[in-house]
Amino acid sequence: MPTKLDITETLVRQPLQPLANSGLAPYLLRPAMLRTMPLPDEHGFRTIVSRKFVDVKNEGTVYVEFDDAAGAYRATDLYKKQPQGPALYKNDGEATWSQRLQARETVSLKRSLANESVLETTLPDKHPKVQSPGEQRSVTDTPASSRPSITQQGQNPRTQLIDGPLKSLYPDKTANELETLLRSYNLSPGQQTRLHKDMLENLKIPEWAEQHKQMSSETGNPHRHDLLYSEIEPNLRHLRNGTATTGLYELHLSLTNEFLDSFLVKAGYSRNRNNCLYRTDIPAVFRGDERTPFELANDGWMLPRYNHKPYATTQKAMSVTVSLKAAKMYGADEPDPEYLLYNSQTNKYPGKQPDDDSDASDVSDVSATSQIASSGSESDSSLQLDLERNYETTRHKQQIQFVYAIDSRNMEIVLGEENHAFNRAANGPNWFPEDDLEALLSVSRRGISADRIWVFDSGYQKAVRVKDLQDHADAADDSYARRVEERTHSGANNTDEYDRLITEVAAAGKPVLLLSGNKEWFANDIVWPSLSENQS
Repeated sequence: MPTKLDITETLVRQPLQPLANSGLAPYLLRPAMLRTMPLPDEHGFRTIVSRKFVDVKNEGTVYVEFDDAAGAYRATDLYKKQPQGPALYKNDGEATWSQRLQARETVSLKRSLANESVLETTLPDKHPKVQSPGEQRSVTDTPASSRPSITQQGQNPRTQLIDGPLKSLYPDKTANELETLLRSYNLSPGQQTRLHKDMLENLKIPEWAEQHKQMSSETGNPHRHDLLYSEIEPNLRHLRNGTATTGLYELHLSLTNEFLDSFLVKAGYSRNRNNCLYRTDIPAVFRGDERTPFELANDGWMLPRYNHKPYATTQKAMSVTVSLKAAKMYGADEPDPEYLLYNSQTNKYPGKQPDDDSDASDVSDVSATSQIASSGSESDSSLQLDLERNYETTRHKQQIQFVYAIDSRNMEIVLGEENHAFNRAANGPNWFPEDDLEALLSVSRRGISADRIWVFDSGYQKAVRVKDLQDHADAADDSYARRVEERTHSGANNTDEYDRLITEVAAAGKPVLLLSGNKEWFANDIVWPSLSENQS
């Protein structure tokens, strides 16, 4: 006899989306804003420049401010365009928050989960999840308790010190005063851990910490940053490459402003007129781009392609990436149709497709000044701009893009991850592109010299200079490069033709950048070949 089946309605997890009536939708942050946020502390706060953000369970992350009238933190619009939202409360035993008495389950004909705590959230998983955030306590700025205690595992050493030994040693000081006191010692993360251990054994600030505080205040002492540098410098490339496993996002809370700024100089950073950190010692950056290597070689420059807001770099900003893998992803996409309305990078105004009978003169004015940079009306470019309007486009069917390596030595590069980590100005609205591993190269209005631009083959293991590619094609047949480019513009997937030319250029003894395919390549991994040894 077949076994009788009983079907019972039970509660299960559904795809996690903000509830329509939750009231939080206008306050949820975009995912791109979360990538560099610090981990939640034991109170569930992600803190950036005294601003508090919380992860609302199963919904997302919001900015919060304390409402004295409600006696609770409330979701708040970061840009103050919305009134304050719902009150939020920390979930017991978790690093997440929620609105009270809010049902999260729906009915379904499936087996119930054994424990609601296994539900996943929609938050990005770049950082490890907090396992033991500790019990909730009031975060109002009131005098601390005098009873020493061992703090919860998972807290950073700065928080452990403030909530533990320092709170016991100075019971009349507020949390803000204790934070200011600790910053005055300019301790590295390792020193903070050592101090916490020493103060648990003997409730006083040890002599070595006092000596370090004194040395760190001596601006003429060449060794005052040595210990901090030895801890932080090995992690800088991991931070830049998105592979860091150690949090470096709270140095501004652990160090005085003067000490941090002088340390950043020692670590190789400078500040530009926009107060953004930049470096000039990055050997290479990468870019996916629809412009052919022949166009760049003939013009002699790669012009800035997009009108980035001038909030980060000293001159015009060109978007690049520190990851070859990321550039390959950009290069794998189809070209932006808006870019393909320009027959060349020297067209000041876009054209129109052959079947478009509209008068696009007004549109041309808007497009040229809003997003597409070309070289701009104030250009100092040596290139002659083409001022024609309503011309017929020739490349609107193009399907392929190219991946370029750019020799960025001695050029100003504003790096996204480092600015988010070390520069509080980086947290201002709209100053920096949102993509992971993106950087901005500071260039003149005429852009980057073609001498610095190398084009990869389709396997991304071999690159040659665009000028050498052009010269090699012209040497064999002065119209061959033009025919290859025309096929590209007409929509042909002719990457094989470029691959063949790149192989021939390398075989001819021209400089070639060779990369193995068994690793992920980043900006600082690139070692450029010597031009003098290879160039004939």
